[in-house]
Amino acid sequence: MTEVDNDKYIFRIFVDQKYYDSEKGFYTKISVQPRVDYSNLYDLLKNEENAVVIYPIFTQSAYSENGFYDYYHKLCDEQCLEVPIRQIGDGNYNSSDISYQVLKILGYPVITDVDVDRDPTILDSYDKVIVLHNEYVTKKEFNAITSHTNVIYLYPNALYAEVQYDESSNKIKLIRGHNYPEQSITNGFDWESDNSSQEYDTECFSWQMYEIKNGLMLNCYPEQIIFKDAFILMAIKHSDDPFWWNISQKYGTMIPSDEYQKLKPVLDSLNTNIRNTESQNIQNTENQNIPKNTSDGGCLIATATYGSELAPQIQQLRELRDEQLLRTESGSNFMYGFNQFYYSFSPTIADWERESPVFKESVRIAITPMIYSISMLNYVDMDSEAKVLGYGISLILLNVGMYLVAPAVVIYKVRKFKFKRTHLGVLKI
Repeated sequence: MTEVDNDKYIFRIFVDQKYYDSEKGFYTKISVQPRVDYSNLYDLLKNEENAVVIYPIFTQSAYSENGFYDYYHKLCDEQCLEVPIRQIGDGNYNSSDISYQVLKILGYPVITDVDVDRDPTILDSYDKVIVLHNEYVTKKEFNAITSHTNVIYLYPNALYAEVQYDESSNKIKLIRGHNYPEQSITNGFDWESDNSSQEYDTECFSWQMYEIKNGLMLNCYPEQIIFKDAFILMAIKHSDDPFWWNISQKYGTMIPSDEYQKLKPVLDSLNTNIRNTESQNIQNTENQNIPKNTSDGGCLIATATYGSELAPQIQQLRELRDEQLLRTESGSNFMYGFNQFYYSFSPTIADWERESPVFKESVRIAITPMIYSISMLNYVDMDSEAKVLGYGISLILLNVGMYLVAPAVVIYKVRKFKFKRTHLGVLKI
């Protein structure tokens, strides 16, 4: 296992190359461990309520080899719709394994789908129930969860398909849902709160929780942010306080002084532990308002294009931002202005990429020259304001030349050539 060296993660992250999916461009399984020097932050985030996490052991089993998805992909017959239950912790990103590890570190007790199916009243013993990517559940489990009065649905696509659990054989069998037994059947429980369409947003840049009949739902798939975003963990802990439900969006605007006091302990704790974090530069104005943290968020379009924020192209952009631009005042000011513009449209473009492989490939072709031109800045010295401005202006001019001037020249030459041919033809006649 190799540790991912990133000081902005609030947990230690370890990866193993055997779990790297080259097609998708990311690790299907990572190991999460606490940082020794983050005890103050963990004290703020740790569970202090009568809460419980339901580990999605049924979903983990459904995703196994020779399981449900091999049937969906027509690699086997209905025999693959009955699978043995796997061991807890033997999951991957599909079964919200990272969130399980993070919440366990923070002191949340864990039960499994099996526990709830055996005794649905077990949930009555807890004041708060946290549902992960529990996509496959039994009817008894579905009823127990949806009848509880305080549930956090941390992953879209939860409670999507009905399975039957056989305790004697320790297996589950698909009963209804996910286009089975009929193609027209989607949610196997016809659940009115189904939010499966939101599971494709894995960047979670504009994450927020919203109310449903028996609790809160998150509007994105948080597997890639749960280990680095202290605020989403605060939202889980303080789910009774609406302030935290959409803090990612509030943090991008101006926060009144009374609400800022809620953020301050987390920000102070992050400042103590994280190097090069932009929150160190937060200035309290007369009203104690805080501006957008320019180092927050990612390159949504490039991440959607290349499949993961761990892709080499994305890491080059991140290194340029963190190690070069944000070290100077002009670079920080540029990033702040750029982010205001970029995030006004990039979530939409990223969604289009996820929906259309053809559009995604078109974007890849379009942005590749720009990515390579920007990456050149990683090989020059930008240790002064003058150099940042000089190289920055040169890069802008280079891209203007590539994307505007060069195409304009080509179009002009083609039209001029066609014009000459047309007039020569007229003269000959």
